[in-house]
Amino acid sequence: MSPRPTLRRALLRVKARVIRAIFERGDLRDTSSEVRLAEVGLDHPERILYSPSSWLFIPRVMRSLEVGRDDVFVDFGSGKGRVVLQAARYPFGRVVGVEISEELNRIARENVERGRHRLACQDVELVTADVLEYEIPDDMTYAYFYYPFFGEIFKKVVDNIVASIDRRPRTVTIIFTDPKEVDGVRSTASEIEACLEATGRFELRRRHRLGLGRRNHSISVYANGA
Repeated sequence: MSPRPTLRRALLRVKARVIRAIFERGDLRDTSSEVRLAEVGLDHPERILYSPSSWLFIPRVMRSLEVGRDDVFVDFGSGKGRVVLQAARYPFGRVVGVEISEELNRIARENVERGRHRLACQDVELVTADVLEYEIPDDMTYAYFYYPFFGEIFKKVVDNIVASIDRRPRTVTIIFTDPKEVDGVRSTASEIEACLEATGRFELRRRHRLGLGRRNHSISVYANGA
């Protein structure tokens, strides 16, 4: 076996540690280790294990977006709070994390308190709820998905977002990442895009591509008309 793959994996591990050191700075509880939902009694065929977004995702996508105090960011499947913390470093009016596992939310709340001194947005809410029962806030302007679920669950959440827009017309930006394969489930951006486009409301605004280790990620940004 060539030593090149082994060396590459070692370099990637070092890179991951450096990135965590920069963003977590020793303040946070571990946000990187994966958690299978079966371990917390929440296994479901259309729900994916907890696997955190890279610390690089939000800074990359936010370069092309403008936010202000009237904007509300919701992370669907917020896990241990990594994306919530990142979003709250921007001047949103409110940042919300929706997570089905109270166990993961307890870790997220601790991480938010530990990192609060760095946050531009101090109004951070972590909700323990099944997304199928969660009522979309009618002031939400940004929604983030790191492939936490798929199939009929994702479709229902999108339908709920559309219903919220009908209640209070506004522009809603949907950001989702496509990690290609998570927990043995092959994800494709085309399936997610087809669900969004089938609403007749959302269209692709931009796409970012990142190569991280053996996975190539894409970050897609969809939005409806004002």
